Amino acid sequence: MKVLLVDDSATILSVYTDLLQKHGYEVLPASTASEALEIAKEHQPEIGIIDYAMPDGNGDELIHKLHQNPRTQGMVCAMHSQHPEVVDKALTAGAIELISKDDSFERFILRINAMKRLVGAWVLQREMNDLVLPNSHDDAFRILFVDDSATIREVYYSLLTTHGYEVILAEDKHSALKLAQQTRPQLAILDYYLPDGTGVELARELRTLEGAGDPLTLIYTSRSESKSLKGTGLDVLYKEDSDEMIVHRLDSIKRYVLAEGQMIHASRLTALGEMSSMIAHEINQPMMVISTILDRIRRLGSKPDFSPEQLSKPLDQAASAVVKANEIIRHMRSYSYQDNEIPSNRWFEPLPAIEHGLQFFHSICQQQGVELEINIDNENAAPLDIWGEERQLEQLITNLINNALHAIEERTKKQPQPNGKIWVHFTMETPPTLTIQDNGAGMDEEQRLRCMEPFYTTKNIGDGTGLGLFIAKGIVRRFQAALTFDSQKDLGTTAIIRFKSDTPSA
Repeated sequence: MKVLLVDDSATILSVYTDLLQKHGYEVLPASTASEALEIAKEHQPEIGIIDYAMPDGNGDELIHKLHQNPRTQGMVCAMHSQHPEVVDKALTAGAIELISKDDSFERFILRINAMKRLVGAWVLQREMNDLVLPNSHDDAFRILFVDDSATIREVYYSLLTTHGYEVILAEDKHSALKLAQQTRPQLAILDYYLPDGTGVELARELRTLEGAGDPLTLIYTSRSESKSLKGTGLDVLYKEDSDEMIVHRLDSIKRYVLAEGQMIHASRLTALGEMSSMIAHEINQPMMVISTILDRIRRLGSKPDFSPEQLSKPLDQAASAVVKANEIIRHMRSYSYQDNEIPSNRWFEPLPAIEHGLQFFHSICQQQGVELEINIDNENAAPLDIWGEERQLEQLITNLINNALHAIEERTKKQPQPNGKIWVHFTMETPPTLTIQDNGAGMDEEQRLRCMEPFYTTKNIGDGTGLGLFIAKGIVRRFQAALTFDSQKDLGTTAIIRFKSDTPSA
C-alpha cells in the first residue's frame, strides 16, 4: 500500500520513510505541498500523512486539494503535527485524525495500520455499490464504555447517543464482562485504570470471553499515560482529543466494522456462485434417484401381483434421496445466510465443522479431475476444542480450497501433468493444525508476501475479487490463530493454520 509522506524536514522524512518501509509500506516522500500534489496525482497513494506547516502552504490546504482532485479524492489522510490546536482545521479539510509527532513509533504504526484497514473498507464499499445486503445498517452500533467515573460515563453517554450510537455503560471489569456477554458490542472503549484491574487486562479478557462477540477495543487514556501501553498492540483514544475528533474516529471505525461484515457475506456469496454449477449437479443426483424410483413404483403398481410390501424398499430409497437433497440445500442456506449479529467466538469441537466445510468439495474436485485426499489424525491425541466459530471455520476452509482449485486450474493450462491434487490434513495435537496443500501454480516470494492484502489478485480482471485470502486472514485473527503459507512457483502452495486450543469444558 502506498503512503504519501509530506514534511519539510529532511530528517523527519528519512526517519518515517525507513519506519514505514520496514512495515511493508511503499513510501512517496515530498517536502512541499506542490510537490506532494504532483506526486499524488501521478502515483495515486491510498494514504496521506501530512505535516501542517510547509513552505508553500499548510497541510489542511493540501488535504482539501487532494480531496478535490478526481485522481486523489479517495485518499485517507491524517495530519502529522506536534500542535494539537490544528486538529479542527485538519478535520474540516477532510483528515480522519491528527497523529501527534510526540507519539511513539509503535503508536504511529498502529495508527497507519488502522488507516490501512479503513482504506480496505472504503474500497470495498465502492466495489459493492450494486450489491444489496439485508439490514446491514438497521441495528444501532453498540459501544461498551467502561470508566469508574460516573461523570465521564454520563458525558460520553450523552455525546455518543446524540450521534446515533447505542451505549452500554460499565464501571469496572466485572460488570463490563457481564454486559459484553449480554449485549455483544461491536466496539469497547476502556479506561486504563479501573477499580478491579486495567483496561489492557479487560481487553485481553474480552477477546477470550465466550459470547462477547470479540469487539474491537480502544484504551481511553491521556497522552502522558499512553507510554505504559507500549507493546500491548492496543490502539488509544486520547482524553485530550476534542468531542468532534472522537466522534470522527468512531464513525470511521463503525464504517470499517460494517463494511467488514458486508465483505465476509459477499465472499460467501461469491464462493457459492463459483460452485453453483457443481452444487446443481449435487442436487440433481438425488433428484434423478427419486425420479427413477417413482418410475419403478409406477411399473410395480401396474403388475397384477402387486402388493404394498413391495413399495417399502423403493420408498426408503426415495426418502434417503430427499434427505440428501435437503441437506445440500440446508448447507447452502446456512452458508449464505447473513446474520446481523456478530459471530461470537467460543470453544468448540472442530471436526464436525471441518467435515461440513469439506462436504461439497468431494464431488467438486471429482468433476474437475482433482484428487482430494483427506487425513484427520485424531486417533492418538486427546480431544481438544479450538477457539473460534463454526460457520467461519467452514468459510475459512471454503476460501482456501477454492484458492487451491484456482491455482491448479492455472497450472494445468501451462502444464497438464501431474494431475491436480489437494491434500487436507488435520491433527488434534497441540496446537491443533489444519494443513491444505495443492500442486497448483504456486507463488513467488512477492506474491506470497502480498497474497493476504485486500483486493490483491493474480487472476485476470473479472476472474477474482482478491478478497478470499484477506478474509481468511481476518477469520484467523479473530480465532487468535496463525495462518502461514509455504509456496514454490509452479510446484504448489501449503496453507497452515495453527489454532488456539483448550480441553473441552466438563
